[in-house]
Amino acid sequence: MARSGREERRKAPAALLVVVALLVLATDLMPLLARGVLAEQPGSIPPEQALAERYAPIAYVKRQRFVCDPTGEPYLPLPVDAVLDDPSVLLRLDTGGRTAASDQIVKTAPTMRDLAWLGEGYYIDFPGNPLRPGCLYEQWSRAKARQYEPTVYARVATEEGADGLALQYWMFWVFNDFNNNHEGDWEMVQLTFDASSVEEALTQEPQSVTYSQHGGGERASWDSAKLHREGERLIIRPAAGSHASYYDAQLSIGWGEGGTGFGCDDTRRPSRRVPLSVVMLPKEPSMDGEFAWLRFYGRWGEKQRWEFNGAIGPQRGRKWQQPISWTRDARERSLSVPDTPGIGPMPDSVFCVVSSQASNGLRFFSLYPWRTATLLTALFALSVCLLVAIRRSLVRAARVYARWWGSFTTIGIVLIPLGFAVTSLQRVITTSPPLEWVVELIGRTDQARLAASLLVGSAQSALEAVLIGPAIVAVIEMIRRGEPTDAGRAYRRAWRQAPALLKTYLRVQLGLLFRFVTIVGIPFFVRDRVRWAFYGQAVMIDGARSSRGASRTSAAAVSGTWWRTAVEMLVFTVIGLLPGPLIGIVLMVAYAPSLAFVNALSSVIYAFAVPYKIIGLTLLYLDRTGRPLSMRPASVAAGARTDRMPAGAVVTHSGR
Repeated sequence: MARSGREERRKAPAALLVVVALLVLATDLMPLLARGVLAEQPGSIPPEQALAERYAPIAYVKRQRFVCDPTGEPYLPLPVDAVLDDPSVLLRLDTGGRTAASDQIVKTAPTMRDLAWLGEGYYIDFPGNPLRPGCLYEQWSRAKARQYEPTVYARVATEEGADGLALQYWMFWVFNDFNNNHEGDWEMVQLTFDASSVEEALTQEPQSVTYSQHGGGERASWDSAKLHREGERLIIRPAAGSHASYYDAQLSIGWGEGGTGFGCDDTRRPSRRVPLSVVMLPKEPSMDGEFAWLRFYGRWGEKQRWEFNGAIGPQRGRKWQQPISWTRDARERSLSVPDTPGIGPMPDSVFCVVSSQASNGLRFFSLYPWRTATLLTALFALSVCLLVAIRRSLVRAARVYARWWGSFTTIGIVLIPLGFAVTSLQRVITTSPPLEWVVELIGRTDQARLAASLLVGSAQSALEAVLIGPAIVAVIEMIRRGEPTDAGRAYRRAWRQAPALLKTYLRVQLGLLFRFVTIVGIPFFVRDRVRWAFYGQAVMIDGARSSRGASRTSAAAVSGTWWRTAVEMLVFTVIGLLPGPLIGIVLMVAYAPSLAFVNALSSVIYAFAVPYKIIGLTLLYLDRTGRPLSMRPASVAAGARTDRMPAGAVVTHSGR
């Protein structure tokens, strides 16, 4: 046993020497592996490809509910092969023609080799018209997507005079369906390493990640909370239509500052997951190889005016030529539309709608410049004429508001907490069972959310119609009767009439809704929207007790003056709605404060604008019923009429 113990002790140092030798060998091999020495062995992939595959993006594109659904993303990033060697695609030379159709056709179904070394005057013309896209581009792209898999082009780049190494992923989309529709769209994301070689980059984490967004980009550190990954693969969220890449599911807003687009980018859910295959770009593409298109310096899309022109190739931009400098200049955040409560139209939402409609107007102008100019001139002239025609009504309402501003603003300001409470309740209810289940059943779309929101959102309109508006009417009735004005008494009077007001409000709204949804009833919807506009005044001033009586009294007041009443109603309604959003948009563009602050400020302005609208409509009702308001305090003593108009009475007008 002693001899056996001595043998074991002699073997122990030998085993220890073997372990130490293996550790030394492993230590010597690790730098070789890091520098890619072993990667060059037969059957292994080049280090550039290994780096690109490691971080290959996964796109989450906004899901469509049906084919040609404009609220979703119909396109996928495809290889450029998808648009080449296709008989429906033309290679054209810009010969100065007004439209692409008048330019010279150089080649039908151009190939890679046909594009090499062609200059800026050449462009590829896809089938379709970007100013009137319809569903043609989507159908064409869908057919291509069945032949090719979603692809990104990867390249490793450096910049002379700048430290670091960039790994870029370029995506080609056949159509940009944003505010500036155009054929072809190149977008990219970039990782930046504090490394001097690909082999060194393989041993470290990226220093930063930058997502391209229109003319600029948004930067994040590798450990940033907003950067999402699956393992080491990037998760990108291309905005529906524009394909600008974002980090989160959100509605983002921009007006051209810092390279943002002009409008709203939507990356909100629901989304579908699309892994992207990596194709590595060579540093020096050959003239007749599969990457000869990198030598094409023309446009990837039909020639059009202004921002509707086809996209330029990636190699022509700063992102390609100066990748390190470009990412250093990128923004650190994007403005996302906050989910904050408010009252009235919110500036960010109005901006999104206006920018989209302005884009439609620009497309129409590009197609029909003279018609558009004539139409805009006519609309401007009509607006001026309308304002001149009713200027006395506008000035009179402003004077009444200014003289008794204390009572009116006290009533209007109450709309702020009530409105915020209602919109907060709306958010809770529409994101909780059972309405959440309804949204899930229909699909998480804007329309589904809107339908659910309307069930609660109409409460804000009801508050204005049943409580705020009637209280303002009560103050005017106090003025008309020569009584001291008091917001508290006005609210108490409105509260006493609340049952009749609510009943009439529901009857009027349901009647208008029925007329509207039947389509054929839309003319009657327009007619009765004006005829029934004064039901609140009929209840508060003339004591109408039934919804039918209030509607008839209102209709009698409008009889014979429908057109003029409609014009004045429209102007007062617009004045009540627009000041808040307009001031908010100006602040957003000029000073870039937080959108939550802008929305809150807009809500306050809206609360002060609502009394002016109600004052104007109430004075209009008094005029139509032959009882114009006197600005003199002792209006009763001066002989002003204070009699009530019987519910359902027929008013005979002389003059107005």
